[in-house]
Amino acid sequence: MSHPLDPALSKTDREQISARLHRFTTALDEKDFHAYADCYTEDGILELPWGQHEGREGLAEAVSANLAKFPRTQHTTRDHVITQDGDRGTLRAQLHSVHWRSEADTDPWIVEGIYDCRLTRTASGWKFSNVALSVVSQQGGHDELEAL
Repeated sequence: MSHPLDPALSKTDREQISARLHRFTTALDEKDFHAYADCYTEDGILELPWGQHEGREGLAEAVSANLAKFPRTQHTTRDHVITQDGDRGTLRAQLHSVHWRSEADTDPWIVEGIYDCRLTRTASGWKFSNVALSVVSQQGGHDELEAL
């Protein structure tokens, strides 16, 4: 396994893995839940503190059930730490996300956390085989979330 700045991890792989997370968060914010699900392998797993979903099938609907109720969201990530071992990779990134309950919401639900991801190189590029979110802090309520 190579360190994220080790030349054994090619610049192309590093960029593609990081870009996969950018597509993932952009799809969430644009409410393109099918594009979000396409970031996963067929048997990919999403692990959240309020539930887990296994497999790409039904993932778009499961995530939509929670995020579609927020008219606006913003998910940003930073400090991507990437490792690679052949066609397997890992990505650890810090998350800052804001979820507004209405256009006039002045007390949005804010989540700070860590994404720990495993990826697999496929014929269509790097895909998530597992995404686990660990919440570090949050403010504002989120009682309306449904189990996945």
